[in-house]
Order: sequence, then structure tokens, then C-alpha cells
Amino acid sequence: MNKWHTTLIITLLAITVSSCSTLITKPYTTVSVKTSDTVNYIYKGDTIFNKLNEPLPLTFENGKSPAEFTIFNNDTTRNISIRAQKPAIYYFNVLSPFFVGFAIDGLTKKHWKYPNRIYVDLNKHGYLSYFPVDSALLAKKNRFSITPLAAIGGQHPGIELSLQRLIGTHYAVQLTYEQLLASDTYLTRDAKGFAASVEYKWYIRNARKKRLYASLVFEHLNKTHYEFLSYGNDSFQDSFDYDPNYYKYYTGIKKKFYSLTPRIGTEYYLSNRLVLDAYFGVGIRHRNVKHLNAPPNSRFSPTNWEWIDIEYDSNKPTNSFSANLDLNVKIGWTF
Repeated sequence: MNKWHTTLIITLLAITVSSCSTLITKPYTTVSVKTSDTVNYIYKGDTIFNKLNEPLPLTFENGKSPAEFTIFNNDTTRNISIRAQKPAIYYFNVLSPFFVGFAIDGLTKKHWKYPNRIYVDLNKHGYLSYFPVDSALLAKKNRFSITPLAAIGGQHPGIELSLQRLIGTHYAVQLTYEQLLASDTYLTRDAKGFAASVEYKWYIRNARKKRLYASLVFEHLNKTHYEFLSYGNDSFQDSFDYDPNYYKYYTGIKKKFYSLTPRIGTEYYLSNRLVLDAYFGVGIRHRNVKHLNAPPNSRFSPTNWEWIDIEYDSNKPTNSFSANLDLNVKIGWTF
């Protein structure tokens, strides 16, 4: 095989594997349709009588134009137009060479599909591109949760419990308390204290078993722990210079944090009562750190020559603001 043929084959192969939607998206979408009341359907000119009010699968050829059908009962008639959407896999073409995948998918017209399910409320206009949450799941307004990973956290491990109360179907308030635990690290040695927070949730999407929410959390942490910190003579000119006579001193460290953090999270109903709550957030934190018994006429020093000395940065006295990162999972029981 000569060099020209090899180049052509490699080029065609690269173009082929770059067009994500063309390779993966099927030419048809089966849409499961559910309605708030029992209805019949007019689909492709035929009438389908559905007396069970169960989701009805309708198959449409993918394309940019809306997929259309009609529903009716004794009281009303509605024409439904399902808008086409680009599948998530289409946007992976950004990884293709020179974005050629976008062009390939555009030429094959396989960068459109329809939602896999829609829900039509006969009392409202439009439709939802998901089945709404079962009202029976929301009938239990209270939830008790634990945070399993809190006990093994590196920064502030503890036993964390939460109590949540639903307000209607779109809002909730959650109170959380964590009793901090001691362990043999530079942040938790002989640690005592607690963290408490209040969180206000807004449910953006109430799907059948998965609820998406945004929230705002205010948290206070009050903690005392001890560590062998490095101190040296006050004559240091640079905090990263080491005195040959520096020494370790068992120091009490008092921390008070106040954090305000927006979160985005999702709740998944593992059963009618068991709920998995995963969330992520980035916010702002005010840090107040003091040394309770620092040796007189001395200066707190870094402990090694690393560019980032986490032990030093975490335990140094400060009264300042910093970023706050929240990432965790709760397991709850509704009642």
C-alpha cells in the first residue's frame, strides 16, 4: 500500500470516528408519552384508544422539525409539537480534529433527536420533557439524613446529621449538625468542636425519581485542636527562612469559620423512603484562626520547603476571607 492510500485511509478513519452523533444516535426516537388524564391519540393519521392512562410509546424519525400528534378526550383536544434537541453526545465533537465532527453530523442530519419521554398536563400549556415526581413521594415532608463520608474527612471529620422539611413541592429547609472528631493528623489532633448549618433549597426540576435543586447554605464551624507547630526567633527577615534553632511547640489552635455557599445538587429516590442526595458548591468563607498558647518572642514558621505547605497555611493565625468548597453525599430516610 503506497503512502497516498495510507494517508487517505487514516484521514477517512479520523473523520468517521470524529462524528459522534452520526455513529451513535439512532435514526428514530421512541417517545414515551404520559398525560395527566386519560386521553386518546391521533398518531400518523390513525386513532389510538388508550383507556389505561399508561405511558404510550410513539416512534418518530429524527429531524429538525417538531414531532407532532394529537391527544383528545370528551373534554378537550390538544395538538402536541415535540421540539427536536441536540443529543449530549453531539457536543463531544469539540474534541474532534478541527471540529470536523460538527460538519459530519450536520451533513448526515443525525444531530437531532427528541426527548425519550414527555408529560402533558391537560390543565397547562406545553409539556415537560420528563415524567414528574410521584406525589406520593412528596407526601412525607420530613427527612432524616446522615453523611457517611463526613467521618473520614481529612479537614474536619465528624458525625454529621441533617433534618429537612419540605415546603410545598419546590422548596425545603435543611438543618445540619456535625460533631467533630479527633484523629492523629495536623488538623484534628485532640480536636473538639462542632459545625452547624442552615440550607434553603429550591427544586428546579421534579422528575419521577430524580430531583434537581439549587440551594444556599450558611455554616458556622467552631473548633479547637492541637499540633506540634514550628516556631523560631523573631529576627526572621522572611517567613520562609529557617532558623537553625527553630523548635516544635505543642500549640492549641482555635478556629471559627463562617461560610456562605451556593450549591447545586440532585436527589435520587432509591425507594419510596430512601433518598440519595449528592451536591457540589463553591462559596466564600471567613476564617478566624488563633494560637491559644504560642511561645513568647517567637514566630510561627513553615514546616518544610514545599511550595504549598498545607499544614502551615491551615494552622497559621489569620482573620481573612477564602474560598469554600462543598462536595459530599447524604443518605436520607423520609417520614
